[in-house]
Amino acid sequence: MVNKYSWHLVAIGVLACGTAEASTLSGVSADGAWHVDAIFADEQGRQVDRDNIRSNVLYRAELTVRPASDKAACPGRVAFDATMPAHYHGMSTTAKVSGAACKYVVSGVYFQMKGAWELYVDLVRGPVVSRATFPIELAK
Repeated sequence: MVNKYSWHLVAIGVLACGTAEASTLSGVSADGAWHVDAIFADEQGRQVDRDNIRSNVLYRAELTVRPASDKAACPGRVAFDATMPAHYHGMSTTAKVSGAACKYVVSGVYFQMKGAWELYVDLVRGPVVSRATFPIELAK
């Protein structure tokens, strides 16, 4: 749900074959308050480039969240979800987020079909829920 406190991720990571950046989705919230990096890996822990994320494979995502201000604290809670807006449905699994201190691991990320997906990272600080959105296209 997007509300008046939501921020949208507007920048997507730089891709470079064979480097750590190739696996990272990176962005900054629209107002510049948050930096979010997401690295996807398969069940064996191998990093997966965003162009090689496939349907019907279980993934985990490592999230690094950095407040833009040195005085801001990390989110008190982080939630993850994904939907296919054109099909009006989400993942067939419920992703679980663990971690703290601006480092989080999302387990149970499963895209059951190819096509356009939106990944949502909700950053919760007190009563404010800020949403970062990563668009991603699964071709396989």
